[in-house]
Amino acid sequence: MTGLIWTAMGLTALVAATSFGLNVVMARRLRELRERIDYLARPDAFDLPEVGETVPQFSATTTTGARLDAKSFAGPDVLMLFLTSDCDSCRELTEELPGRVAAGDFGTTPPIAVVIDAIADADHMVTRLEPVARVVTQNDHFGLAATFGVRGFPSVLIAGDGVIRATGHHLNDLRAGLAT
Repeated sequence: MTGLIWTAMGLTALVAATSFGLNVVMARRLRELRERIDYLARPDAFDLPEVGETVPQFSATTTTGARLDAKSFAGPDVLMLFLTSDCDSCRELTEELPGRVAAGDFGTTPPIAVVIDAIADADHMVTRLEPVARVVTQNDHFGLAATFGVRGFPSVLIAGDGVIRATGHHLNDLRAGLAT
């Protein structure tokens, strides 16, 4: 009988320890999610990077394996786009960009397009952008978008000589920003 009691106590302790461990893991995960929700729910959630800011330090790899970093903006102006696969305006911009690049609207340096695969359906966007842009794909909004301070989509910017020169939510916003 004593052995049965000790076995029951051991099993109870094991269940309690497992439950405690799971609670700790869940609490950490909830804290991380709360931080992300708070970040996205800020009143300035659709802000863009400030014109005149230095291009932040970053490192990314394109879909073709090329490496990008802040030095990618050390020379002439480069167009950078932030798009999500679940955004109608982003899909429209994806369709517009090849024609604008072919027309030379944004110089000769290939743009950088960051595609955030929010609904696991970004393949069409990536396929459409790859012939005209250096494409970086990400699974969430906390990679390059967060590094650049982008919280609304689509977002576009032009940077050159290591400085952000124009920002907007549409390609036409950039020309207006550069003209002033």
